[in-house]
Amino acid sequence: MPIVGNKKYPYTKVGIKKAKKHAETTGQKMVKKYKSGGSAKNLTVPQMKANAAGMRPLIATKPKGDPTGQGLRGQALTGATIKAKDGKWIQKAIKKPGALRSSLGIKKGKTIPAKTLASAAKKKGKLGQRARLAETLKTFS
Repeated sequence: MPIVGNKKYPYTKVGIKKAKKHAETTGQKMVKKYKSGGSAKNLTVPQMKANAAGMRPLIATKPKGDPTGQGLRGQALTGATIKAKDGKWIQKAIKKPGALRSSLGIKKGKTIPAKTLASAAKKKGKLGQRARLAETLKTFS
């Protein structure tokens, strides 16, 4: 943004011309100040999208000469997914099977009543998280 004295001009062709003219007539210097930011020449497409989405602190920028595109942290910039070779990725994602049932006090082999599950889903902590996951997984079948 061109600035002459205390007056700011827009960064357009017309604004720059007006700033130069004002600087010549008043004898003051014209200073060009730009908003912070830099070049995106050496960024990959996922990095540019992440930066545009406001995720800049979470994504490492690609250093010059980085052929892998993994960035400074050495991690791929795509989202992590859990994949199992046998296709049972949900079962692999559940770390403690049966924990919800035992915390609710329901015996193995019995079904958890919908009312009990709904009330547990409203609670805080691990019990609520597990109950909400169970409600979500119930819709898959």
